[in-house]
Amino acid sequence: MPELEPLLVLGIGVLAAAMLIAATRIVRSSRERARIPSSQEIRALLRKHNALIVHFSGPQGSSNSWDPGFPQNLEKVISGGAMGGVSCSTVSPSDAADAYWGDVGVVLSPSAPASLYAAFHRDCGSYLEDQNGRQVRLAVDGLNPTIASVEHSIIFKSSHNELILRDYEILGLFVYMPAISMNKFSELRLIFPDQPIYVFKMSEIYEISSGNPTAALHSEIYATS
Repeated sequence: MPELEPLLVLGIGVLAAAMLIAATRIVRSSRERARIPSSQEIRALLRKHNALIVHFSGPQGSSNSWDPGFPQNLEKVISGGAMGGVSCSTVSPSDAADAYWGDVGVVLSPSAPASLYAAFHRDCGSYLEDQNGRQVRLAVDGLNPTIASVEHSIIFKSSHNELILRDYEILGLFVYMPAISMNKFSELRLIFPDQPIYVFKMSEIYEISSGNPTAALHSEIYATS
């Protein structure tokens, strides 16, 4: 009927507008999910799970041509010699022993939006490649990480997970208490006198100072500002 044509046109226009708004929201949501997480967002996520990002010296006997072993490998990271990418794991007080890729490590934080190169719930197949005389760590899995994929790597990790950080910041040392003697703590203080030493005790993070553990606030270790 002719008198219904204006209403039909109006209805089609309203439907088209609604569809356009919905599509815009989907695109915006997709872009948000795919956005590279900022260092502040990653620190806040770590605080949510009471987790630290640690580059471990590695298990005994793991040294090879590119890894000189303890303490030289940690000294290299602390001195900024691995800014092309360093392999890390997240650890928290509730983790089982197989989550720790070694007994001693360096606590790290991303220092720039693009610092986090990869994050995967298990080994991401990382490897070193020489690029114009600079060693760069690449990965097979976990590329283009989002805040959702980083959280997935923390929650659903298979024993240890793997994160690749570039342009990192040093926050201190981490020690897996059950495997370390007090003599090792003394050795660490001699080798790295300027680095705080963090451990897990029960369900909390502690800093070892002069042999006496004191509670350490995650928000102070990973300041978000």
